Amino acid sequence: MAVALAQEARGNRERAVALVEEYGHVTEDRRGFLAQNLTDAVRICVPAGNLAVAERLLSGVRRAAARHAASAATCDAVLAEARGELSDAVDLYADAAVRWAGFPSPLEQGLALLGRGRCLIATGRTGEAKAELEQARALFSGLRARPLVSALDDLIAGTAAVNN
Repeated sequence: MAVALAQEARGNRERAVALVEEYGHVTEDRRGFLAQNLTDAVRICVPAGNLAVAERLLSGVRRAAARHAASAATCDAVLAEARGELSDAVDLYADAAVRWAGFPSPLEQGLALLGRGRCLIATGRTGEAKAELEQARALFSGLRARPLVSALDDLIAGTAAVNN
């Protein structure tokens, strides 16, 4: 998965998806291991337009363990957003954020809040979005994740402009 993430970062989406598919095959009989990298796998497949691979990986994950349930909740939200089911995605991202807060994983919690904020903006609910985005920004600031903080600053500024 590390190589798949590197390939995606370089813009080699086809290669990244091929590596995700290989990861899915290698972990076919080890679904707990699959769940450890499921959110990354889905986040690679979706922008590449390969929802089928993402859905296939997600379908094999058991949701009993807290981390696995949080990963699956995030993936459900990412896929709903990709399909344009924004109202559902808003609720699914909220569920994922709560699950990641309980796990905890500040990075994944922040990414879920960012996703929720993005969907709220897309549905015209910028006031609600701003609160979610500010909470995500605080999490990312604590992690010193400067690129994410910068991206959130732009989104938050956009919500302020819409609300004025």
